[in-house]
Amino acid sequence: MVLLTPIRIFRKNTKPDLNESCSGRERGDLLNYLPALAKTPLIVFAFIGLMNMAFITIPVKAQNQEQSGATLSDQGETFFALSVKDIEKMETWYTGLFNLTTINRIDVPDGSVTIRLMHRPGLMIELLKHNQAKARDDENASFKLHGLFKAGFTISNIDDLFKEIKSRNIETVTEIITDDLTNSRFFILKDPEGNLIQLWQKK
Repeated sequence: MVLLTPIRIFRKNTKPDLNESCSGRERGDLLNYLPALAKTPLIVFAFIGLMNMAFITIPVKAQNQEQSGATLSDQGETFFALSVKDIEKMETWYTGLFNLTTINRIDVPDGSVTIRLMHRPGLMIELLKHNQAKARDDENASFKLHGLFKAGFTISNIDDLFKEIKSRNIETVTEIITDDLTNSRFFILKDPEGNLIQLWQKK
């Protein structure tokens, strides 16, 4: 019906073909429309193409989406990357706090880019120092800029970790907060360059 309907409309506005025999109708509806098809404006074919996309392509795409069972929760490993000013200091801080091991070091010969890739099971962090990168000042704190403004991790013992962070003189933005809505407790801290990190534990 998608193909035949627009042709039928233009058939009524087409001069009848006197040479067309009645026997043609016995060969099926499609043969009856062939004379009109030859005189059909090009715009009709564009219309037919759009109709096919609407009625055929979209359901197929939706069907493929329904069959896919992949979700973010299936991936298993968390990863994020930071552009940093002092890569050595940040590498020491992250490997010490999150028990990471540096598994790759990349130093571009001209000194324009330095990369450190740190890992432990379940977590990978990349640090990148670029000689043209600009620091974020206090007037442009992360939460005042559009885009990602903090990273978050679940932990197993929030009280012990909070005490450990305080003993290391790491700056915290909040005390431990209890959130009854999510049935969790959390606090937020800053890394040496002011990036926000939220750590929380389910009750």
